[in-house]
Amino acid sequence: GWNNTLDIWLKQDPTTAAQYLVQFSNGGTGEQVAAQFAENWAERDPAAAVNWALSLNNPDLQENAIIHLASGWARHDAASATDWASHLAVDYPARQEALRGAYSYWFLADKTAAKNYLNTLSAADRKSLAAASLAWQP
Repeated sequence: GWNNTLDIWLKQDPTTAAQYLVQFSNGGTGEQVAAQFAENWAERDPAAAVNWALSLNNPDLQENAIIHLASGWARHDAASATDWASHLAVDYPARQEALRGAYSYWFLADKTAAKNYLNTLSAADRKSLAAASLAWQP
C-alpha cells in the first residue's frame, strides 16, 4: 500500500516524496498519508521534516504534519521534540497537541527528566502536560 511505497521512497529520496505528497494531499486519505510520512521522516531527519511541514501552504495539512512529526521525532529524541514543540507559537493551532504527543514519549521514557522540564514551561503548558501525564501513569 501507500505506506510501504512512501516508506521506501522516504529512504531513497525524501525531498521528491515530500514534493509529491504536497500535490497529492488534499484531504481524507491524502492527509493521513502525509501525517504518516511526516512521522516517519521526523524519526529519521527531524530538521528536514520540520522544514517541509512548515513550508506547507495548506493549514490543515501543515498542522496535521506538525502533530505527527513531533511524535515521530519523539520516538527517537523525546526531549528535543518536546522542546521544539514548546517553542511553536503559543497561538499555533497544533501546538498543544504536538507538545502533548512529544512529551508523552519523554514522560514514559524518563519521568524524572520530563517532570523537571515542566518547570521551564509556562503555567498553562505545565497544567496541560501535568493533566495529560496523569493519563499516562500505569
